[in-house]
Amino acid sequence: MRPIKKYIAFILHPSSSDVDRQSFAVKIQSIIILLIFHVLIIIILSVLNSLLIHYGLIMPITNTSSWNSVQSRILLLLPLVLGPILEEISFRLWIGNAKYIPISFTVGFLVVNLFIRGFISIGSLIQNVPFLASSAIIYVFLTFLIKRSPIKVQQVNLYPRVSIFISAILFGFIHITHFIISKNVILLSPIIIMPFLIMGILYGYIRVKFGFGYAIATHVLYNVLAIINIFL
Repeated sequence: MRPIKKYIAFILHPSSSDVDRQSFAVKIQSIIILLIFHVLIIIILSVLNSLLIHYGLIMPITNTSSWNSVQSRILLLLPLVLGPILEEISFRLWIGNAKYIPISFTVGFLVVNLFIRGFISIGSLIQNVPFLASSAIIYVFLTFLIKRSPIKVQQVNLYPRVSIFISAILFGFIHITHFIISKNVILLSPIIIMPFLIMGILYGYIRVKFGFGYAIATHVLYNVLAIINIFL
């Protein structure tokens, strides 16, 4: 499996952050192979989390409130389309192109705050106006900071593996909010976040080698598979 060998070789010894000049068909084929490879790994890792839940060591957050059909469709759309787009902007847009750090950090800050406070209703969105303003301030500040920084953007771009792992770790830990935070969750967090960490590395690799749009498409496809699995 050449795509898997190239993927592992890049993660161990990244030689370049340039996008692969392959045809669209070859890229799609490589992405499908890599996605299948990672799904198999995720299935194995998910057994560990299932055991932790079964024995009461960790508790996933479940929403027992009743929603009308419109809200249900919106909540289904979020993980399928909007979620991957926002997460890829937040965690991986800047990989290989550090000039996008202000955008990624700002969107990440905004998404986390809106997610915590709720953003399904118009009323809650209005209440979050201060956070929208704060996001704009953060963007302006980070843009100014990067322009004044002695560390040049080109220097950051030379280390794609470091960027991929940093983004994957952050991506993993943000998903720990799927569980009720407790001492066990904190202690077992390396195990809990491992499936998300693995997928974060894959998305980062695809972003660097194939392009940002392909990373979003892969993320959407994986979420579709996950949701299909839930309803089966």
